[in-house]
Amino acid sequence: MENRINKNNNRRLIVQKEFQYRYTFFICLIFSLFMLCFGGVILYYHQLNYQMIINEAIIQLPDLVQSLKHEFRSISTFLIASILCMVAVLFGLGLVITHRVVGPILALKKRLLQLAQGKLKVRLRLRKNDEFKNLQSLFNSAMERIEESFEVIQHDQIEILNEIEEGNVEQAKLKLQKLIKNNPSTSELEDFNNKKPDPTPKEFDRAIA
Repeated sequence: MENRINKNNNRRLIVQKEFQYRYTFFICLIFSLFMLCFGGVILYYHQLNYQMIINEAIIQLPDLVQSLKHEFRSISTFLIASILCMVAVLFGLGLVITHRVVGPILALKKRLLQLAQGKLKVRLRLRKNDEFKNLQSLFNSAMERIEESFEVIQHDQIEILNEIEEGNVEQAKLKLQKLIKNNPSTSELEDFNNKKPDPTPKEFDRAIA
C-alpha cells in the first residue's frame, strides 16, 4: 500500500501546493515585471517608428496606410502573445523545479516521522531527477549506524540477562557497566523517555516546519 502511494506521489506534479505555487508565482511575477518594462520599451519605440512610417505613407502612399496599421497591430499582438507564452512556460518549469526540490523534503519528513515512531529499518529513496541526491546516502548511512548500534545494545542486554539467570550477578554487573560506558546515550535515552512521551505526527510536523 505504501509503495503504491509513493508511486502515485511520484506521478503527481503538485505535491505541496502552498510551497510550489508560492515560489512559482513569485518567479513568474519577477519575470513578468521585467518583461513588462522591457516589452513596454520595445512597444513604445515600435509604435513611434510605425507612426512615422504611417505619417509619411499618408502623404505619399495613402493606399498603404491600412496595411501598415494592420501590420503594426499584428506585430504588437505577436509580441504580447509571446510574452504570455513565455510566462506560461516559466510557470510550468517552476512547478517542475519546485517538485524536484520539495519531493526530497517530503520524503525525508516522512522517514523522520517513521523514525520517531521507533522504526529503525526505514531508508530514504529519492527519484532519479530529484535534487539533494547526497541526502539519500547520508540519511541511509546514519540509519544503518543507528540500527547497528541498537543491535549491539540488544545483544549485550541479552548477554546480561543470561548472566543474571545463571547467577553470575557480578559478571552481569560488569557487563552492564561496560554497556553504559560504551553507550552513554542508553541511560540518557531512558531518562528522556521517562520525562517526555514520543512525539505525535502533528507535534513532529510543527517541530520541523
